Amino acid sequence: MEKSVLNEALAAEIRAERARKKVTIKELALAAGMVESTLNRALAGQRDINVTQIGLIARALSVDPSVLVTRAVESIGGLDALVSEVQGQNVTPLRPVESYTLDELDKEQYAANRDPEADTDEQFD
Repeated sequence: MEKSVLNEALAAEIRAERARKKVTIKELALAAGMVESTLNRALAGQRDINVTQIGLIARALSVDPSVLVTRAVESIGGLDALVSEVQGQNVTPLRPVESYTLDELDKEQYAANRDPEADTDEQFD
């Protein structure tokens, strides 16, 4: 699985902040409440870093999560570079619901209203 440029930049920023604070991986994992091997793989770019983990790591490093993310985005050339990374990939573009016709909306699949059991009284027994 290919990691995003932003994820790699975020891992690099966390490594840099960890080095500035002179915190070991073991200390950071303990302070963040994470498994050391999980943190190690994330910082090595072997797995994605999710939003919850960013928050935990940032708190453990006594830095605001937005600072880490902002630095990472800036290091890759800003938001325009991030957007250009995903262009051309299999990404569904967002559309305001108002722009859909009724026929298009009927064709969309929504698990909550397409589940035959969801429309029965049995679910409340």
